Amino acid sequence: MKFAVAALLGVVSAQQDLSELMGVRYKKHYIDEATAQIMDIGQFLEKNEKKMEEGIDKMFDSELIEDFAESDRADQYMKQLEAWGRSPSVRAEQAYEKNVVAKTPEGKALIGAGMKVYGDFANATKGNVVKKDNDFNYFWAKNGDYIEAVNNKFVARVLEDLYDVKEKLKALTETKTAAAHMQMQMATLEDPHFKKLHKMFMHDMHVKTCDELIAKLMTKL
Repeated sequence: MKFAVAALLGVVSAQQDLSELMGVRYKKHYIDEATAQIMDIGQFLEKNEKKMEEGIDKMFDSELIEDFAESDRADQYMKQLEAWGRSPSVRAEQAYEKNVVAKTPEGKALIGAGMKVYGDFANATKGNVVKKDNDFNYFWAKNGDYIEAVNNKFVARVLEDLYDVKEKLKALTETKTAAAHMQMQMATLEDPHFKKLHKMFMHDMHVKTCDELIAKLMTKL
């Protein structure tokens, strides 16, 4: 697994004093060029701010969005959404997930695996000086280069823990409990309040099918 990790990520730049780390070195002359480009972009954005705002407004129809947010229609959506959240089917699904799925051996294992990944990052050591024991290092070299590096052991540990999450999730999804949970989730879509939400949205978007909706959204991109 550790060899696969190294092959996937690659070693962009390796320094003799960072032999146990992998990372990237940003050369000073590239940093200077990037800084100049950022300044140019900033000046361009400042100069064309008004035109860009007009283009964005036209693309997303900002006035229409603002009018909708202030209209009674927005309240209608919110009322239906809140009613759906209080519906028996949604409450039953939420209770089943909390009291049944999460308490199965597979559910507990998945939660534990997820917490382990969280702990990897929450407890990671960082430093702005070269120190091989740190999980992360970021610092300016004497020649003006900027270096970001991560400990190989940390990378391997995190990816192995992520793989464990994937395996635990797979194990959970293959249980009868998860299948029953999926059926309950689908049942929430049959609730009258959700159907009302769907009907309102499709009407407001002036489409009748999901394919029409996707095609319309694509024209905005």
